[in-house]
Amino acid sequence: MNNIQRISDAYLCSNCGACYTICGVNAIDFNYSPIGRMYANVNSNCIDCGLCTKVCPSIDYYDLHKVYKDIYKGEIKKVYVGKSLTQNFFQNGQSGGLCTSILAWLFENKKIDGAIVCKMDFAKTPLVQPYLVTSIKDLEDSQKSCYTPVPLLKALKQTKGIQSIALVGLPCHIEGAIALSKTLKKFANIKYRIGLICDRTLCNGVQTAISSFAQTKENDEIKIDWRRKDSTINNKYYSYSNAPVVIYTKKKVLKVLPKNYRMLLKEMFTTPRCYICYDKLNVHADIVIGDPHGTREIDKTHGNSLVLVRTELGLSCIQKMMNQEKIKLVLSNEEDALRGQGIDTRKISVNNFAKALEILSEHTESYLYNFDSNKITRAELSKAKRIIREFIKNDHLETTELIKQAHNKIIKGTKIVPFYYRVAIKLKRMLWRR
Repeated sequence: MNNIQRISDAYLCSNCGACYTICGVNAIDFNYSPIGRMYANVNSNCIDCGLCTKVCPSIDYYDLHKVYKDIYKGEIKKVYVGKSLTQNFFQNGQSGGLCTSILAWLFENKKIDGAIVCKMDFAKTPLVQPYLVTSIKDLEDSQKSCYTPVPLLKALKQTKGIQSIALVGLPCHIEGAIALSKTLKKFANIKYRIGLICDRTLCNGVQTAISSFAQTKENDEIKIDWRRKDSTINNKYYSYSNAPVVIYTKKKVLKVLPKNYRMLLKEMFTTPRCYICYDKLNVHADIVIGDPHGTREIDKTHGNSLVLVRTELGLSCIQKMMNQEKIKLVLSNEEDALRGQGIDTRKISVNNFAKALEILSEHTESYLYNFDSNKITRAELSKAKRIIREFIKNDHLETTELIKQAHNKIIKGTKIVPFYYRVAIKLKRMLWRR
């Protein structure tokens, strides 16, 4: 079997869309499991040409994971924190509106004539879809993070005749895009790689679970803002650091939920593939955008973004935008940024989950099974195995049971969290007095 079906069967599909895009016989599309885990599926059209295996990030035919000595960090030329100076981009953005400003600048200066982005559409249960954008006026619709699977690289099939493209994607999207450009010349039109920091994506069932908290009518089509910062809703103000989950129709807000609802559901809706991903910081991008956790420059009220500049191309772009006063950035500390993103903790977690994959019945050839035995601990390995077993069990749940379990996790979590919060505050005060 010279195709990527074995990757999906082993729970290693990152649903980036590269395999779909390179397939010339329409043998690949994407399916959902009951929990909303997206995975590539190979049909009978397959001729076993093997092209899909060359572009799959989980196979990594081109050994991208060996490019840097520290694969968790990669090469960082500059670290900034800041925001867009285009007010509507900043206000409508997830953090600092920088990603949209970069795309707009690239369009304005004729550096690109197309951009691959994703956005959430209004629907009974929202789905995130990839889009090819060819003008600045369409950019605002793609703002804000989506957190659920999107086969972004499928949109590259629409780019025939477009000379220069910017791609805004998660690490798996960027890795897949690089593999595509190395495999077929027609994908060499991907000129700018704008990466997003990615802790994980959540199965699409998380949207079903969250949507169930809103009292929707039969014909309601909704969207979810997973974090709506610096806003007043129903006469209550929400800062960047306290940005809530908002469920709404085109006409009105239906429900505002505390930000910890999403956090409490992360473990339940995270696939094994995300737990073994080293590339949280998108090491193969030109410019990386994310939340400025742990930095001294963070704006907890209005929001701003962390910027990691990785290449000369990215640095040139950022410096010109600063000179033209399109964005406002200040230099930040690299160590603070890495600490804020929890990279040392991630190294331990990834290694333990990689070893924990041995409990799965299906295995295939992949570098993702590699682990550093020095980072394996009994407690972390046991936890990883428990989480994987629970996910496999939940992967087949009926929708009603899925919603019930999600509600139970939130009910339990909202009772426990305040207790631990009070303990943490008390300990902090004790240490401060010393």
